[in-house]
Amino acid sequence: MFSDGNVAQEDRRVQGYAGSQSTVKHAQRRMGLIVRRLYGNVIKHVRTGENLVVFAPPYARGGNWLYEWAYAYENGLENNRSVRVCYIEGMDSWLEEFPQLQALTIRKKDIPLRDQRAPGFFQDIENRTMLSSFVHNVLVDSPSFNERLQKFKGLDANDLVINVRRGDYYSNAVIRKNFGIDTVGYIKKAAREAFDHHQYRQIFVVSDNLEWCKENLGFLQEFAPTDFSKHGSSMFDDLAFLASASALILTNTTFGYWGAYIAEALRTVTVYAPNMHERLTSGRPKIMQHRGGWTKVAPENSQNWLVEHDM
Repeated sequence: MFSDGNVAQEDRRVQGYAGSQSTVKHAQRRMGLIVRRLYGNVIKHVRTGENLVVFAPPYARGGNWLYEWAYAYENGLENNRSVRVCYIEGMDSWLEEFPQLQALTIRKKDIPLRDQRAPGFFQDIENRTMLSSFVHNVLVDSPSFNERLQKFKGLDANDLVINVRRGDYYSNAVIRKNFGIDTVGYIKKAAREAFDHHQYRQIFVVSDNLEWCKENLGFLQEFAPTDFSKHGSSMFDDLAFLASASALILTNTTFGYWGAYIAEALRTVTVYAPNMHERLTSGRPKIMQHRGGWTKVAPENSQNWLVEHDM
């Protein structure tokens, strides 16, 4: 559960994303872009240093931030320079869980004047040549996260783990329009495809809303005994549980994707994911957040799983 401070922080994030999608906000952003370009033409003659600071979108959170940190790690090593992500409110728990991320992060007040700046959104994962290195040396290297992984060593190739994203994908109308999918229909189809491939002994569901999953995904018991219980007390336990799996069904969430990236760096993994990520990029043949070996699950009678109402 969120503390009162984190609830307010999450509300600001959701409102920020929803506001950024409105017509007025788009117009304001276009005007702001013009001003920033004029300012940029002047400041670029000052910001000529070798080092780089990446600015993640203000409404981004955990899974999104990991893409920026992974880019900073890779780009810094490849170009022998300092590349850091500008700190955003809410990063503290991630920096505590994964201490190596602290060297890849900088507070805005501490950014040297001459450092170059770049807007974040480095989610094209197939172009991350050091993804496995980042996972091992930054994420799995964490004593805390490694301890979590040890708790779930009992998972094996006969266990199927399903990650279901709910939260603001469905509670906020604007976000739901871009990310909401027919979760029930998708999980049914993905489970059928998974069990056609392998007869799994047990299913585990990992979600930010397990009560919804219990109420709506009971049909999974027809495939195999299904566990809807919470394993651990933290979102990092959820991430470690996903990272401990050898077979995963993911919904369209970067948190789940990172669970799969970590798992793939540790062992051979079978991954099923929807044939889209969001409405804004639906229809594109390549989903930048998906790995090449993942199975893209498509619906029977429509282009993708997107819906504008709660499913």
